[in-house]
Amino acid sequence: MFEKDFSNFKIATVIKIFIYLIISLILASCYCDNDTYYLNEDNVKLLPYNSTNSTSFIDENQNIITFNDVFYERDIYENGGFNNITGSRCKDSFENVRVSIRSNSGYDIYIDLESDRIESNRFTATIVDYNVPNFGGYYSTKLREELSNYTLNGVTFGAVTRLYNQNNNNEIFLVPNIGIIHMRFANTEFTLN
Repeated sequence: MFEKDFSNFKIATVIKIFIYLIISLILASCYCDNDTYYLNEDNVKLLPYNSTNSTSFIDENQNIITFNDVFYERDIYENGGFNNITGSRCKDSFENVRVSIRSNSGYDIYIDLESDRIESNRFTATIVDYNVPNFGGYYSTKLREELSNYTLNGVTFGAVTRLYNQNNNNEIFLVPNIGIIHMRFANTEFTLN
């Protein structure tokens, strides 16, 4: 009699563990949205190109460079893949803003703003100069510095974000609700027109 009760107890325990595992897997697969890292809206304001068709700059020779192909995308990207234990992997999901601005003068600008759990928001920027022979010149920035009371051509901006490369003079200056006000790469400078 005792052996039969113990056997029933073992079967009931195995069934309870199995049900617990199934419920845990279902709950874990629904846990994705809690681990999505969103962008800081103050940083999004640095890239106000979602309703812009064109922008123009003046180069160091006083030539006007017009960028008339503007692409803006803001989206949530779920980390792809499948985890055998918990179902889909969503712990590294992030929000991203991508801006690409192209000119007919041979210049492209690509800026990515990405949220993650390590840094609050991470910027990467690349300027492409197709006027350089062969495949063009690629100038990147990955570091970020916050400036206050930055003056450019007699105009003072209260808050400016500087994207730069510590190994050369590549830099892009961004102002909330305006976007790029100045950039420098190789021997070229552009200032917002």
